[in-house]
Amino acid sequence: MTLRTKPNDEYDRTRRELEHSGPYLPILLEACQEQEFSYEYRDGATSYGAYTYCMAKVLREHRDRGANLSFHELNDLVTKKLHRLKYNQTPNLVGQKDILKHPLPWGDRGKAAAATGAGAETGAARTGKAKAGKTRRRSGKRKKRVTGSRR
Repeated sequence: MTLRTKPNDEYDRTRRELEHSGPYLPILLEACQEQEFSYEYRDGATSYGAYTYCMAKVLREHRDRGANLSFHELNDLVTKKLHRLKYNQTPNLVGQKDILKHPLPWGDRGKAAAATGAGAETGAARTGKAKAGKTRRRSGKRKKRVTGSRR
C-alpha cells in the first residue's frame, strides 16, 4: 500500500515546482519541555491550557497590527508571555531549521486586513468589543428565600 496518491512522475514534478527537498516534515509546537508540566489558565469558571491561551493572545495581537511572525518569533513571544504570567513551562519548537525561520502561512491575510482597516473591526467584533452595551456577570450570591407564614 502506498501513502502517496499521485503517480511517481507527477509527485516528482510537483515536488520540484514547490522546491520541496525531502519527505514531509511537520512542525511541532509543544506546550512544555519533557521534564516540565503543562498548566491550565483559569478565567472565571472556564479554563484553557496556559500555552494555548498565550499563543492565541500573541497571534491576535500581531494579526491586529498586521505583523507576521516566524515560527521562532511566535515561540519566543509565547514563552515570554508564559513566564510573565508566572507559569513555569517553556514551549518547545521542533522542525526543519530553515522552515522555522519562515513566516506563519496565514500572515498575508493579516497584512491585507490591516492595510484596509478591516483587521481592527474584525478583531473588535471577535472579542465582543463591538457590542453597544456592557454585560455583567451575576454574582454567586442569591437572596435568601423566606418560607413559611408571616404573622
